[in-house]
Amino acid sequence: MRVFKHTNITLREVGDMLRVKLQDELKFQKHNATGRLSRGLKYNVVKRGISILNVTSSVAYWKAVNNPAFASGYKQKDLL
Repeated sequence: MRVFKHTNITLREVGDMLRVKLQDELKFQKHNATGRLSRGLKYNVVKRGISILNVTSSVAYWKAVNNPAFASGYKQKDLL
């Protein structure tokens, strides 16, 4: 199996740029009240035959921000 060292380095750089830009966008949209959502943004490069960049959030209500239909089954206090 080939290891694409430069590709993985570039994916990490892109992941960092995406995280920073998403944090900037949250701040611009004034969705940064406690900063928890912004601090919860993470990225990693998964290397299993192919390299995949995952950008995730450890905060459950990110799914509700992204897709309001997701929140329909939850109470607001459970998402915050």
